Amino acid sequence: MKKHVNIMSTSIDKNTIVLFNPMPVKHPVAIINKQTTSLQVPLVNVPLSLLALARMVRDDFNIKIINAVVDSDYKEQILDSCENALCLGVSSMTCYQIRDGIDVCAAVKEKYPALPVIWGGYHPSTEPIQTLKNSHIDIVVRGQGEITFKEVVHRLRDNKSLDGIPGVSYKNEGRLINNPDRKFENIDIFPSIPYDMVDVERHIKGYKFGKRCLDYYVSQGCASGCDFCSEPLFCGRHWSGLAPQKVLRNSNIWQRPTTSIHS
Repeated sequence: MKKHVNIMSTSIDKNTIVLFNPMPVKHPVAIINKQTTSLQVPLVNVPLSLLALARMVRDDFNIKIINAVVDSDYKEQILDSCENALCLGVSSMTCYQIRDGIDVCAAVKEKYPALPVIWGGYHPSTEPIQTLKNSHIDIVVRGQGEITFKEVVHRLRDNKSLDGIPGVSYKNEGRLINNPDRKFENIDIFPSIPYDMVDVERHIKGYKFGKRCLDYYVSQGCASGCDFCSEPLFCGRHWSGLAPQKVLRNSNIWQRPTTSIHS
């Protein structure tokens, strides 16, 4: 008989959030400048989706970011980090990241069955119910997740229900609940991406733009409605871009003269 763990009923007095970016393709990690087989794009990417969430909660929680493409022992790191954690957050596209992410979450749930596991990103946003049907996943943050994630982790820390939080889907006593969508926000209201929370040098890569390239984004969403793309479902055909002054101010903080920005 399957046992349902009520993640809302457990007394929580923890302050650590573990964030995980799974492997996008199947091959050994930590290979410098390893490229995907399709577009020959360097695989070593900054976990921008995780940093977008981390910037919202870093003042209130201890954040541990683990990126499979640079952390060769990532499963062991996650299991160790989750011992006293509030939750584990996973970002996934529709690719091998799903398999790798579920594999890690299965190991986490085996060791810490009451630990809330949160998924977000393109695949969970477009298929939240399918994602929640997996026994190792408890919560899905849909679409633009910055504010939603912040509200979710504060509710978890306060041992409160997720009822009413826009943009979240979750399990409650075996039921799958889809809260209403959250309004798409202008990204200028968010703090800058906190590159200081990762080792930037480990994420520098050679690409067609130059020998020292680093991932950076200046906008979110897309106003188009292409049928082949997940963006209309992810952002509801909304688009927002950073003010030019903010882009320049942000890049000047960490840019070296020999570093190209790949946006």
